[in-house]
Amino acid sequence: MAENQRASLRMKPQDSPSIPRPALLPGEIMVCEVPNVLRFDAMGENKKGISGVLCATNFRVSFITAGMYGNRRQSIFHSNQDLSEDSEGFASQPQSQDAVLIPQACIMYICSVNGEKVKKINPGHVFKSKLETLVVHCKDFRIISFGFKFCSKEHQRKIVNTILHYSYPSSISHLFAFDYIQHSGSNGHSGRELFPTYRSLSHWEQELERLNSKDRWRVTEANIEFGISDSLGRYMVCPKGLKDDSIVAAAIHYTNGRLPFWCWNHPVTGVPLLCSIGLPESDLLERHESTIFDTIKSTYPKGKQTPITIFDVSRNCASSRDLEISYEKVRELCMHENERDFWAGDTHWMTNIDGTRWLQHIRSSLIAAYAVSKLVYEDAKPVVVRELSGRDLSLVITSIAQIIMDPHYRTIEGFQCLIQKMWVIFGHPFAKRVAHIKVIKKDEKDENAESPVFLHFLDCVQQLLAQFPSAFEFSDTYLLGILDCVYSCMFETFLFDSEKERTAICAQEACANRLASLWDYIMGNLASTDFSLFLNPLYEFQRTTLITEDEKPKEPEPYLLGSTDTPCLRFWNSCFLRWLPAAKETVGQGHCASKHLQQMILLKKLKVLKHRQALLEADLKGYDTATDKEHDQNSRELSNLTTMSDFKTTLLNSLSGPFSFSEFSLNPLMAGKNNQAREGELATQV
Repeated sequence: MAENQRASLRMKPQDSPSIPRPALLPGEIMVCEVPNVLRFDAMGENKKGISGVLCATNFRVSFITAGMYGNRRQSIFHSNQDLSEDSEGFASQPQSQDAVLIPQACIMYICSVNGEKVKKINPGHVFKSKLETLVVHCKDFRIISFGFKFCSKEHQRKIVNTILHYSYPSSISHLFAFDYIQHSGSNGHSGRELFPTYRSLSHWEQELERLNSKDRWRVTEANIEFGISDSLGRYMVCPKGLKDDSIVAAAIHYTNGRLPFWCWNHPVTGVPLLCSIGLPESDLLERHESTIFDTIKSTYPKGKQTPITIFDVSRNCASSRDLEISYEKVRELCMHENERDFWAGDTHWMTNIDGTRWLQHIRSSLIAAYAVSKLVYEDAKPVVVRELSGRDLSLVITSIAQIIMDPHYRTIEGFQCLIQKMWVIFGHPFAKRVAHIKVIKKDEKDENAESPVFLHFLDCVQQLLAQFPSAFEFSDTYLLGILDCVYSCMFETFLFDSEKERTAICAQEACANRLASLWDYIMGNLASTDFSLFLNPLYEFQRTTLITEDEKPKEPEPYLLGSTDTPCLRFWNSCFLRWLPAAKETVGQGHCASKHLQQMILLKKLKVLKHRQALLEADLKGYDTATDKEHDQNSRELSNLTTMSDFKTTLLNSLSGPFSFSEFSLNPLMAGKNNQAREGELATQV
């Protein structure tokens, strides 16, 4: 530590005539600015860093240097530098790599380091101690250290107390989303909904119409005032033969009123997928449930009376507590303050990953989702997925099953519809599971404790994306962008535990019942080139590019038949290791940045060839009177372009085929030099 302090002494404070400041969002207020702060390099053991200004607002903590100016997009996608930086955001691209932006809600805890003493700083009292180094631990796997050797004691205390105040809010209404909407002047949207919220009857009717189910199912308003269940939405889908009185009578006997509710049904066979809370054995409950099941059976096509299958999640998947235990082990494995500790685990990397049981839990959820989808899609058997709480792993299983069975949910709009419907409206407790309101003393037995259930779901999705690289419209970066917004608390989408809580708090805060929506923001900006990394080039390639006059547009695979074998599952390096320089993972570019770049290059080349083909075809139509020689020359060139079979094979192998181990290492700890060299070659091609 003494060596570290001597290294800090050699660093000089910045001599800048003007203090750089971040571009503030609507409702964002600058609370504290501390100049001459040292931001140490990640895993650098506080030996090397850069001097700048540490700013704390009611939304974020940001570190900027002279000539650097923050931008709004960077505040939103704080973990994706490729998405958050543009020509207007910073004076120069190299300097932007020194920026640090941490939403206050993304901070797990902070520690003070004085000499050899490391102490966790808890809220609830005013910080008055001396501060040499402040270490910030984040939910997105970042560890960031700031040195205060050249700062006054008053500045040290003020910045720490500001962070404690805003990163440990006492109420959901104290989160930045409420300040943002009150000053943005848009009331959460631009005057019209760009995206279905499933908070109106028409949105549910559109979903039923999409699945050809309006003649067998209906939308009920029995829960319009949350009288049946305070964790479900105002509207639910039920069989046409089930009356509202029967729904109310049955809901009384289910915990929190979460009786079996409709999630999806096969658009051709009409076989439904439902979700329900676990319930104790009781003759009365069995009688009410049999009534519901009988009306569900009435939705079958005539002549089919297949019994309903009950799929018990608790017997097949991990619990939310199991996920939290595994997640803590992953954090311990992937968060390091120095390279020495990181490389110490290199030789046992795969063993250590296996010891976290994270991939085992991913595998069990995928196995369950495939089992459910097989019953519904292939065997034409209705399934009710049951869980003790009905708000965690049951949502994971039913959501993944719908992605497997329905190509619509593999598009960006469809995937957002799925999350809005299954997770937001059906009441996943985001506030508790993501710990928006932090609890100082955790109760390990508390069912409402923090748990990475939604992260687990996103990881399951990226496993499917890895196995079916051309089946999804969105990329790995898109999933990371969603995860960033879960932690930022800027949008309402992942803010509340239920629709009832959202409605009550918004009414109390006079927000006109409408905060800013992440989905509206994405759909309103998706056409921008800044969001190109959200899009998967292989999806466009497969569906639109390789189409000749004799071919029809390729329809997406209706059913994804993937593998759940352990060797087919991968650790999500671009999520868990994105902040470790030693891991050589490019932030925001997913599993292999070079591969993504090559896909974009080849796709652009192919578009150019298609354009040339169209021009030649147009020219040939006007060359009826041309000489035979000129005609033959153009015909030969057109023939070379339209003979696409060999070209398709070559491009498909280049885009989605396996890479040799000499080019790309699958071990993130050893992939650096090979990947960097390849990226340089590809960048030169661009």
